[in-house]
Amino acid sequence: MKKIIKNTICTSIIAAALCAQSVKAQNTFPATGSVGIGTTTPNAKALLDVTSTTKGVLLPRMTKAQRDAITSPVMGLLIYQTNLTPGFYSYNGTAWVAVTSASANKTLGNLSPTTAVNVSLLPASSFLLDLGSASLNWRDIYASGNVAIGLGTPPAAKLHAIGVTSDGIRGQTLLSDGNGIYGWANTGASCYAMWGYNASTTGGYAGYFNGAVTVTGVFNNPSDARLKENIKPVENALSLITQLEAKTYNFKAEYAKMNLPKGSQYGLIAQEVEKVIPNLVVTNYDKSMDESHPFQYKGINYLGLIPILTQAINEQQKEIILKDAKIDQLVKDNAEMKTRMDMFEKSLSQCCSNFKEASGNGQLSSNTDAARLEQNNPNPFNQSSVIKFYIPSIFHTAELVITNLAGVTMKSIKIEKAGVSEVTINANELAAGSYMYSLIVDGNKAISKKMELTK
Repeated sequence: MKKIIKNTICTSIIAAALCAQSVKAQNTFPATGSVGIGTTTPNAKALLDVTSTTKGVLLPRMTKAQRDAITSPVMGLLIYQTNLTPGFYSYNGTAWVAVTSASANKTLGNLSPTTAVNVSLLPASSFLLDLGSASLNWRDIYASGNVAIGLGTPPAAKLHAIGVTSDGIRGQTLLSDGNGIYGWANTGASCYAMWGYNASTTGGYAGYFNGAVTVTGVFNNPSDARLKENIKPVENALSLITQLEAKTYNFKAEYAKMNLPKGSQYGLIAQEVEKVIPNLVVTNYDKSMDESHPFQYKGINYLGLIPILTQAINEQQKEIILKDAKIDQLVKDNAEMKTRMDMFEKSLSQCCSNFKEASGNGQLSSNTDAARLEQNNPNPFNQSSVIKFYIPSIFHTAELVITNLAGVTMKSIKIEKAGVSEVTINANELAAGSYMYSLIVDGNKAISKKMELTK
């Protein structure tokens, strides 16, 4: 009975307060003490103490638009928002904020500009939500740590991107003097401004450049002996090189998207090189015309051709050295032969002279019936020279043969009659040099002389 009376009195007090509120909005009830609802002993520190284990307090409920329409809200004003991110919101004097972090709007829809967010932002579903759109983009993004794209583990670099169904990183600039991707390395022997790695065991490249490439530093390939095995010398390199033929050519306009060099070019044809040195020919794949269906074409490892060219030069140099030695020996032999011929002629002139000038008429004497040959006159000569000789009265064949010092016949003159005769040798019939001329009678060389022709 007392509980009912107390509840009735409490209800009456609330009703009176409401009535007073309707009469004058600024009335304060009670003037002192605390009001308790559901309790007879309200907390002394509370103006209103509502106690229940089966019911709650229902605050004003409104949409975000209605909340934002409240004129000059006071700090501490509390409402319950029913749309977007529902929850209790309190006005902190400058903006509406969620009462608890658990109910914070993680879509950032209710945050004021330049609001600091100190929580992890996670998508509700993997690979289904976007940050920005094709038409609405974020401007600048600042991050002091590492950024991972398409990676399921912590990133190992400032930007670590893995493309499963697309390129990992693609750089493009619309500036006339800009760079699609710009790399900068610090000092150090193992610092690389750009480092590419190809994990494929069946092909592919760590880098592919569609267009010209300029290297201002040193371009090198690994050549450390510790990296190599089955080391063997290159054999028959000169033979391989002589089978290759350099060509001039122009690249076809239909492959313009590959950014091939313009104008006349010098080089080799891959299909021809492949027949001679197949290891120097590689198969490339270009995506400039169709990324989903790369164009397959053949290329040449020109750097790999350098060792073969080096070995070919070495082989050729050895042949040149051998030939030079043979030439030197031939020159030496020729000099010796010339000395011996000079000595032979001198001895022959002293011991076996069969010639005598006929007195008064310049004719060969015929005091014996043996073949005789006179020194040409003049000797040396540069226009013409006369050779006088004597043929025995009985003979079958006779000829005057002129040879070079190597024994090669340069001119042969058939002699038809016996007795003293002469022939004239004109300078335009032979090249300048030293010659031997011999008188041959019935197949036997009777005597030889040397003459000099100068021009």
